[in-house]
Amino acid sequence: MIEKGVVTEVSDGEAVVSFVPSENCLSCKGRACGKDGKTMLMHVKAGKEVEPGDMVTVEVNSRPLLSSSFMVFLLPLIMFIIGALAAAPFFRKMNLAIDDNAVGILAGLALMILTFVFVFVFERRRSRVSALSPSIIGIEKETSAASHAENETKANHNS
Repeated sequence: MIEKGVVTEVSDGEAVVSFVPSENCLSCKGRACGKDGKTMLMHVKAGKEVEPGDMVTVEVNSRPLLSSSFMVFLLPLIMFIIGALAAAPFFRKMNLAIDDNAVGILAGLALMILTFVFVFVFERRRSRVSALSPSIIGIEKETSAASHAENETKANHNS
């Protein structure tokens, strides 16, 4: 997702950027950033060249969000199914007289719980990298925007 906004505040290597939500934001079911078409604020890592009043282009990478969704929702389900299907033949090979359905359900639940633990640890470690953090990919300085407007005004008066 790429949005344009205005830097309202800069402190400690982080900029607060004000956006008017686009159609993409308004159609989002999560509505985490902005609601009802009002201005939304986003905290973005910023370099020293960013100043309040600058127009910036901000990108939020959606790939990590999709992979996190897979890890949290689909991977445990897949592991439950694998555990449920693989447990009965495994225990039959070991000549254990145990109910196949009960063993399948217990093995599926065990694998699902282990997967949730793995996902928790993995996502916590990955969140330190902050791959989901928005980043500034373009800056239009306030002075350049103002001088551009002045040049247009001068050009209109000279014609």
